[in-house]
Amino acid sequence: MPFIVYKKKGDKLKKEKKVSLAGYGAIYSLAKSKYSNVHINEEKGIGWEITEKEIIKELGFDPASYRLIIDLKPSVKGNISFYYLQRIFGYSYYGWTPIVLQLETIFVDEYPENPEKFKQEFQVPSEKGYVVHEFLYLQGGFKEGSWVWGRAGSINGCLLWPDALRFFMEKISPYIK
Repeated sequence: MPFIVYKKKGDKLKKEKKVSLAGYGAIYSLAKSKYSNVHINEEKGIGWEITEKEIIKELGFDPASYRLIIDLKPSVKGNISFYYLQRIFGYSYYGWTPIVLQLETIFVDEYPENPEKFKQEFQVPSEKGYVVHEFLYLQGGFKEGSWVWGRAGSINGCLLWPDALRFFMEKISPYIK
């Protein structure tokens, strides 16, 4: 699931650069800054939120001129499934962090004539997309871990304890219509 920075060019977006958000990258540094001065109950964990603009800025780009897009199905031949990354909600425990990616649909299972060319530059749809959420986890928390993506496999999900689930539901419920 590549994350790609696109430059705004009028009503088009042009591919700028693939970026890594996990590991000791943008998510780690922004999340740590959100709770670095807060007392953390080591048994409960702590919730945080970062926005697309904060991530773009952390990556060294101007948030007014760039967007962060996820290519959700990069290995499906000819498929374009692009989503804007709007924000990330996280709940960090001692050594792991369940997260929710808040996404806005741009293209869902589209098959353009020339997908590779399409991925380089495309016209932004005039209609606003749907807001959807993806639950994942990172192998790192407020005390230890590498902050890399959780193990991928035939089933990849994260267990949500009640405190984390309450936090996520509070955050995403305003976007559920």
